[in-house]
Amino acid sequence: MHRYSAFDYNSNDSDDDWRDENVVGQAVTSPSAPQSQPFDDAPDRQPDDCWMLPSNSTEVEVLGPRCIRLEEIQKKTEAYVVFNAAKHQVDIWGDRQCIDQAKRLLIIIGNEINERKHPVRRTKKWEKAERELTEKEKRRNEKRQQRIMEGKSFQGLPTTPQPYTAIFPLPDDSIPLAKVIGDKEAYLNEIRATCKSHVWFEQDSNAFRVAGQDEDLVRETATRVRQLYLRTRRFAFQSKPEPAVIRLLYQPTKNIGARFLKLPKDFVPCDLYVSDNLMDKYRYLEPIVGGVIPKQNILNANSKNNTNNSLEQTMSLIDLNEDNDNALRSGAGGSLYDIPERLRTLNLENAKRMETALDEGLESLRLVDWEITMEVAFGQIYLLDYPSRDTFYTFPSEDLAFTYFPNSRFNSKLAPCIGTSYDHVKELLEYLSQHAEEYTDSPRTSYVIQALQNPTLPEQPPKGLHPRSREAIAAEQAAKIANANAPTWKSVLTINRFTLDGHVGLWNCVTDCETLVSINCTNLEGDYSWETRVNYARRLPSDLNTPQGQFVEHMRLSNENRLVIAVVPGYRPHVIKQLTKWVYAWGKYTVEVEKEEMWDMANMEEALLQASGLPLDLSSYTPHRVNFHVSMVRENWRDRFAENVQLQIGQAPTWTTRDFLVADHTSGDPESTALLQEDAKRFADLLTQVLPVYYEVKPASLV
Repeated sequence: MHRYSAFDYNSNDSDDDWRDENVVGQAVTSPSAPQSQPFDDAPDRQPDDCWMLPSNSTEVEVLGPRCIRLEEIQKKTEAYVVFNAAKHQVDIWGDRQCIDQAKRLLIIIGNEINERKHPVRRTKKWEKAERELTEKEKRRNEKRQQRIMEGKSFQGLPTTPQPYTAIFPLPDDSIPLAKVIGDKEAYLNEIRATCKSHVWFEQDSNAFRVAGQDEDLVRETATRVRQLYLRTRRFAFQSKPEPAVIRLLYQPTKNIGARFLKLPKDFVPCDLYVSDNLMDKYRYLEPIVGGVIPKQNILNANSKNNTNNSLEQTMSLIDLNEDNDNALRSGAGGSLYDIPERLRTLNLENAKRMETALDEGLESLRLVDWEITMEVAFGQIYLLDYPSRDTFYTFPSEDLAFTYFPNSRFNSKLAPCIGTSYDHVKELLEYLSQHAEEYTDSPRTSYVIQALQNPTLPEQPPKGLHPRSREAIAAEQAAKIANANAPTWKSVLTINRFTLDGHVGLWNCVTDCETLVSINCTNLEGDYSWETRVNYARRLPSDLNTPQGQFVEHMRLSNENRLVIAVVPGYRPHVIKQLTKWVYAWGKYTVEVEKEEMWDMANMEEALLQASGLPLDLSSYTPHRVNFHVSMVRENWRDRFAENVQLQIGQAPTWTTRDFLVADHTSGDPESTALLQEDAKRFADLLTQVLPVYYEVKPASLV
């Protein structure tokens, strides 16, 4: 494949010395193409540089109708560009940086046009004779063939008695056998070849039988067949695990309640776009400290009088004659007997509920080869669906914990934003730099692209047909219909590293991104609450002959460390994020303070980008939203979940749910849900001390 590069302009050369006028006038120029642009407004000097169009392409193919691509290039680069029809080239004026940028864009267009051109050959192309394989390549091929033949030797029943056998009986026949063993026994064949054992299914006994020469391999084979069956059974009637959402209240140390107030000014919710009407309906929890807790359950109140009596009682929680601003806010200290008896064991009950949810969630993911993550994110809890009460009504913490939060109609989320500018998180970063250990590669930069894509590349018309023939037109129409009806996936592409020349280095792409377990814990005695969540996603192949692979292949990194993306068939990005993470070791946890810069493609003239065919440089666009987040994670969580990505058929990772939930104090690094909650509360208290809230808080007037 030819690559077109720019040629330096030399005004001393004669036109006839380097350009054949017959090629320009006859072979390239289209009769219906527009003529050269007038030079009335061009600079009064020779062009500073030029770029010659490919000789086998017309100016309409390269520059678009009416040279629309030149207009876009001129806007992006601030260089003056004009198509010179007489010389079949683009003349360029400007400084060196603008000229180089304009020529890079023109080269990209020329390369894409050349790649799309497939000239029709009337005769078969001569090919070079295949070279003889080297000795190393021959040995490699021989070993590969030996492995294939050895794997086939274990298919079917053993021809001779085997010294070791095993059996795995199925509990019932509710699952079709083809789902377990795969198409043409593909799953069993992989286990047979890897474990070097015979495996077959006996219909009469409804069991798998294993036989082989090695006792350990036979035991491993039976185990993998069992785990293959368990994994198949788990997803036989549902394609995804059942998610779990739990809302908890951290056990208070004093008599405290909360009011549901309108969101403060500049509060940033989870969703990207929220209407003013919805924002006006959302609420956040305003803590109220006092000494009287109404004994009546609000949900079970039978009359408005009961509600009014409760309102009068809760209003007495605040001593209006005492000039103390902290009366409305949280405070440290307090005795266990200052709170209702039912709240004194609240953290123990919370730990049990968390343990049940995490045990079921992690166990459902243990045998799958998906990407799994677990983290604790911090922010503010805000309410979407909640009981309607008077603005100054105070909900007792006992009712929040045992009546409202467990109610299925109650809905709340954690807003993870802790700031919208560096000044908001500056004090936190300074504190962590002094009291924690910063990683050597901090800050880390990565890029995330959320997109809609096809599973495979769109169909292309068959090669070898004349572009204007009936067969070519019919094939093109059929390809368009097939591509329009092709399924689409929501995918997330993550780029962790670029090479020195600006190409993508380390990347991966996933789909089916879901949150399996979401446990948000409201902290009334501080400005920050937290959410423990388990996420999973299915990894897509990293091959270049895929939509995500082609998108990555054409992606570049600009000098300003911004992405430069191009339009690729079958891949449509809609949100692009640049993440900068400051990473610290804080005890047994890794704390990550993240700056998220987000671009919404819907607001960036995407249609014009596709029409022009030019790459999009994010350096020219201001991010539509900038947020800062903070979270903590344990490295051993990541190490355990990393095993799942490499799982083969029937394999299981070395970790179990007990590693996360059962505190082994003899190990020196115990883990449990109770300890996790204590550590999260300790970090939330730290955030309350060193990180003031970024939004404006105005207490509601009681007058």
